[in-house]
Amino acid sequence: MYVCFGMVEDLSTPRNECRRHLAIGLEQMSVPLRGLLALNPRASWLQKEYLLAAASLAAATAAVNPPAIAAATAHLKRVRARQIALDYAQKTLLKTAKLILVQAQLKARLSVEKTPVGFLTNKALPPAFPKVAVRPNAPRPAPVYVLEDAFQEKQALVQKWQSVYSLKGPLARFLKARGSFKNVCAVTLRKEEDRWISEIIEDKFSSKHSSFFFSSSGSFP
Repeated sequence: MYVCFGMVEDLSTPRNECRRHLAIGLEQMSVPLRGLLALNPRASWLQKEYLLAAASLAAATAAVNPPAIAAATAHLKRVRARQIALDYAQKTLLKTAKLILVQAQLKARLSVEKTPVGFLTNKALPPAFPKVAVRPNAPRPAPVYVLEDAFQEKQALVQKWQSVYSLKGPLARFLKARGSFKNVCAVTLRKEEDRWISEIIEDKFSSKHSSFFFSSSGSFP
């Protein structure tokens, strides 16, 4: 019975720590994500301004009107400069968000390799490189960023690991046991009204494959 409880503790502790690190990281990442999405109205307005400025320049050029061409060209350059400045702000927020996710994934990976009970060893598997699940609406400076389709699935942070156990000490006189478990912790981000909340979604990533080996080597007195 002690062995069973010890194994349960050994499996749940790294999973809980893994979840904690991933959840904290995702909720921290929601801050720059919110900032990025908040820039969308300005990005959309600048896109329209650029199209209008380009149309004005085309009309002035067609009319062979040098003063109008000069004014339209200057306006077009000003709009583009504003777009470039906004694009830099957007990319800075994206970079910050990605860095937060990478740090959270690293902390989660390290946490699952801790071994609170001596007979269990956890080996973390290399995770997929985390990403911010947004995409630009067009390949131009200062685009509007939208959430990717199936956002919750694509934004999930997942850490998989294998737990290998082997009983030693006095118990080995009566029972030899060794085996392995494939474990996973997975957390995603979902929007609830005006808040971003982390959510455990391990069912979608769990592996059903585990292996066990038990053999007795003696008799109980």
